[in-house]
Amino acid sequence: LTVASSDAEFQAQVHSKNPKKCPKPCLETQSHPAHAASEHCHDARHGELCYNEVQWARTHGIHDHPGWYPGLTVASSDAEFQAQVHSKNPKKCPKPCLETQSHPAHAASEHCHDARHGELCYNEIQWARTHGVHEHPSWYPGLTAGSSDAEFQEIVHSKPSSKCPKPCAKGSLGIAPTAAPVLESFPQGYDEKTISGLQWNPHWECFVKAANSCGAAARASLNAILSAGFLDFAHIVMFEIEGYQPPEPYVMVKQVCGIDRVMLIYNSAHWTPSGSPHPICLQGNDRAGIVHAFHNKHGLKITVAGAHFPHPGYGNHTPIKEAIASLDGSKLLLLGDTNREYASGKLLCELNSNFCKYVISTELFDSCCNSDGFRHRGFDRVLANFGHNMQTEPHFQNVDWKVGEFHKGVVGTFTV
Repeated sequence: LTVASSDAEFQAQVHSKNPKKCPKPCLETQSHPAHAASEHCHDARHGELCYNEVQWARTHGIHDHPGWYPGLTVASSDAEFQAQVHSKNPKKCPKPCLETQSHPAHAASEHCHDARHGELCYNEIQWARTHGVHEHPSWYPGLTAGSSDAEFQEIVHSKPSSKCPKPCAKGSLGIAPTAAPVLESFPQGYDEKTISGLQWNPHWECFVKAANSCGAAARASLNAILSAGFLDFAHIVMFEIEGYQPPEPYVMVKQVCGIDRVMLIYNSAHWTPSGSPHPICLQGNDRAGIVHAFHNKHGLKITVAGAHFPHPGYGNHTPIKEAIASLDGSKLLLLGDTNREYASGKLLCELNSNFCKYVISTELFDSCCNSDGFRHRGFDRVLANFGHNMQTEPHFQNVDWKVGEFHKGVVGTFTV
């Protein structure tokens, strides 16, 4: 087997070793040379080494070493970059299955490209949104800070010596932009007798594959729930908007591990950081997290941990365990995309064994993922080893703008 082998082929192999773990697959596995030949291609997926190579090539390699990628531009497809990496080093990347540019007509259709996180054009767009449109509004006629990435990219593209290709998504210079999303209503005001924490992973696809619909709606939804003022803390995973700042009085601490990123957001009107944050990576240079100590005006001292956990069998808990132990785990609030379905008590003892006799947790509901019909129960949760009466409030459940591996959000509120 290779990374290009099918799920059925891997399942058949696991079944042969341990039938109790996996039943025999129904789909046929490779049995004919012709079929085997067709399986020798594989399109890189998020989380694979080849995918990382492809994204590095697009965001860094082609700018630093254009001679390595003859005929390609930042607007070239993932398949074209993968084919190029494969030709140089087949061990890093298999041959892609998707066709690459071979006809002029197809090449012409590829001359548009929606900027992605990590590209020079993306940085230009975010600067334009967060600084340019305020300091030089005449440079961006008809735009505001709330305009879409595509609208900013169209303007930047139109300038001489532009670093931006023409966007594929239509903005204000083309068809009317996407309608504003319908936002949920949230509790208003702050309750000093409770602590409320939000865990949410809208997923990178929301911002890369559908920036003007899902991405814009995710930004608006996060701003809306923060602006309601009732949250103490929020842990947001894979929120791919460079330069994002939450509405006051919320303050953001972020951690980036390779292509993974998280934000730990806290309400600065009620909580003060104690010392510096402890940024962590849980799977090599991947799976980001933050552990930070806080105190409030009533003298309550807590440790807050937010983390994007690796799937079981990958990475380890050591970085987050050590970070919690270096602070004070006696009052721990954890907000996480845990990638686990087992009980919160077990998870707490894996992370904080000295203080895990008591746990309160949000209900383990089907938060992941949109792409497979939300079959995974308990991936996203809020838990604590102090306080009582944890209430569970799922959010962003029935939105029509979700794409890819989008997760539902969950707010846990408990009494202290």
